[in-house]
Amino acid sequence: MKFLRSLRGEGVLVSDAQEVLVTYQLDIFESGFGRTGSGVLEGRLSESFTEGAARLRLADGQEFAVTLQDIDDDGAAFETRAAPQAG
Repeated sequence: MKFLRSLRGEGVLVSDAQEVLVTYQLDIFESGFGRTGSGVLEGRLSESFTEGAARLRLADGQEFAVTLQDIDDDGAAFETRAAPQAG
């Protein structure tokens, strides 16, 4: 597995019924299985989101599927199998 880059910024976490402003840190990796990523979100997620599928929209408009984990009052961890391009 090869580390490609780290992204940080502000974005929007999206589900079918909710959108919440978040800040994110995302580490992107490349392996024989493709591009993956993992990171953390900061924002008020515990009232609106449960662990599982959501989408993260970055400030530049890129949007991709994430799996939320360990949600608490301040944010959550997440993983993705469709990390954005590491330009």
